[in-house]
Amino acid sequence: MKIQSLNTKIVLLAVTCLVLTAGMVVVYSVHFLRERAMVDAKEQLLAIARAQAANVQAEMTSALDSALTLSQVLSEVKDHDNPLDLQRYEAMNLLRGILVVNPKFYGIFTCWEEKAYDYLDSGFVNEEGHDASGRFAPYWQRNQSGEPELSPLLVSPHHSLTGQPEVWYEMTRRSMHDQVQGPIFIDKGGDNEQVIAVAVAPILPDNDFVGVVGIDVDLTFLQTMADKISIFNNLGKMSIIGNNGTIVAFTGKRDYVGQRIEQVHTNAIELQQRIRQGKEVVEILDGLLHAFTPVQIGRSDRSWAVAIVVPVDKVVDASMALMWKQIIIFAALTLLILIAALFGARSITKPLSSLVEGMQSIKEGDFSKKLDIRSHDEIGKLATMFNLMRVKIYETLHDLQEHQEKLEEKVSQRTIQIKKTNEELNGALEAAKEAQEHLLQTEKLAVVGQMSGIVAHEVLNPVAAVSIRVETNIEQANRTLAVIDKMNTLLVALQRKMQSSGDFHDDGQSILQEQLPMLVKIGASLKKNQEARLDDFHFLDRQMVRVVRIVDNLRQMSKSQKFIEPVYLDKLVNEVLEDMSDGMKKRKITVISNISPVPLLKADQTELYSIVSNLVRNAMQSVAKQYKVPERKILVHLSQREDNFLELVIHDNGIGIDPENRQSIFEPGFTNKGRKGTGLGLSFSRKVARSYHGDIVLLEHDGEGAAFQVLLPLDEEVKGDAE
Repeated sequence: MKIQSLNTKIVLLAVTCLVLTAGMVVVYSVHFLRERAMVDAKEQLLAIARAQAANVQAEMTSALDSALTLSQVLSEVKDHDNPLDLQRYEAMNLLRGILVVNPKFYGIFTCWEEKAYDYLDSGFVNEEGHDASGRFAPYWQRNQSGEPELSPLLVSPHHSLTGQPEVWYEMTRRSMHDQVQGPIFIDKGGDNEQVIAVAVAPILPDNDFVGVVGIDVDLTFLQTMADKISIFNNLGKMSIIGNNGTIVAFTGKRDYVGQRIEQVHTNAIELQQRIRQGKEVVEILDGLLHAFTPVQIGRSDRSWAVAIVVPVDKVVDASMALMWKQIIIFAALTLLILIAALFGARSITKPLSSLVEGMQSIKEGDFSKKLDIRSHDEIGKLATMFNLMRVKIYETLHDLQEHQEKLEEKVSQRTIQIKKTNEELNGALEAAKEAQEHLLQTEKLAVVGQMSGIVAHEVLNPVAAVSIRVETNIEQANRTLAVIDKMNTLLVALQRKMQSSGDFHDDGQSILQEQLPMLVKIGASLKKNQEARLDDFHFLDRQMVRVVRIVDNLRQMSKSQKFIEPVYLDKLVNEVLEDMSDGMKKRKITVISNISPVPLLKADQTELYSIVSNLVRNAMQSVAKQYKVPERKILVHLSQREDNFLELVIHDNGIGIDPENRQSIFEPGFTNKGRKGTGLGLSFSRKVARSYHGDIVLLEHDGEGAAFQVLLPLDEEVKGDAE
């Protein structure tokens, strides 16, 4: 059926476009949100599993590192060239000390081959920490109160059921490398059960196996870690699996600890394969999202693992809720737009219908029908023009042909005139805009130029202090490096002398002969570290030079907003002298200060600090260039005058100021420091002082150097800039 109504066409077109758009958006959103939710969930689960695996690995690796370190120490007992004289009781005390300082260790032991430690097994039969064989296998474990308790290792039921070393010993002897075994469950009576893992390291003097060192690690913290973790608002569960396929920890399920993996996980066979292969996996199985991460500890042949499981439907719940929310919103919008389109179409088509009727009347020769449309849009304008046209046609129909050419000529002339006028107005408007933009840009550049000068000058103060500190550290580092070189030279010479003299005691080399190589290595390490530190200081020095060069280009100065507050000028002067003390010491300048306590002064503390630091720094730089005086000195005097002014005098015995420059030193841009000076310091300082109705003057005096006087009134606050 052909639709002839414009109103119906507009409504149908709007509804069709909206429904198609909404449908496409909803379909895409459903697919995208579900896929995005699954991807995000997989990434989040795998990240959690990796983080927990890293925690487990860090704790277990710490115990394994301790075992490796202890095995290296004990291997020195069998060193053919330099055997370590460590009696059995000393070795046992060493084990006990390690257990005491490591609260997470449940026990610690060493087990040697028969007669391998000191060939004296027969002399230690049933002695403390020994069994009937006398074999050196002591075992320290914590008792109920947490204190270390010594017993023979091979009578411990959780390490040996036969009186001989078992799998933890044999596997280490065969592999000749460290490993972690477990978990092992220790029945402590009742419902108490201790879960441990054994970190074992072989003792290999000259790559010959003579025994092992083992540390029992308390794994209680793993269950605590599993219980505390929150995965998808506590909907996910985490399990930690030992390298023998036993559950070590399970979120919220302590009774799962000690069970086999196949009793807890539905995909136990695949998980065990992953454990052996040491591979990560994220997959969906039986409606559950699984994330698995292996935990490699030391050089063990088999890995531990962290597995996280969360229901898939819980993962996508949020995305599905968002999908339904979008569908409801789109449905509501569709209804609202449909209603709006209906009323909008009517408001458009009704005036058009009236206009069609009027045109039909004119066609039939009836000029009396007037359109009553009062809207101010295009349709209203069209109706107004129609009414004018109707009247004009009626009045001029009889002479239209006569005046047609004249009318066209007038219209053409008027069009040309309007076009010309518009072009002139547009040109004038463009010129005005360009002038306004130019004026605004000029003002901006002036403000930027003034502010950059202040920033440049103020930045130079901390930059200079940092540069001085860096230079001081470079000198100290050079002196320290020279001392280290001298020490290393003496140590190497002493080592060569003792090697050539062959000075030995009966029981081996002397302590000095034994420790000299280590001292030489320490000296070399100190030298390397000091050289690296010196390189860092040189780098900082170069960078500070770059900063000074950059800041030096900011040459303009302007006033800044003041922050008036009570200021103790005596404390501020002492602060400036303290900040510049490094520079004074470096240049061997003596500061003689006579600073009396003075009343509070209302001013901008930053500006006063700038005044004092500028004058002190200028004095320091002037004195540093003076080589004709026996002692470089700067005198600083602060007091209150009878006329209620504070007087600060800074007098140095430096190179002074040339007579021809004395009238120019307060002019902006004047400097006698070459490229290092900005010419803004004194100019800015005097401008600030005068803004407080004070002043800075260069005093006349006899002798070397220069003396500057700063006067600040006590009863005046800043009223504005000095004229």
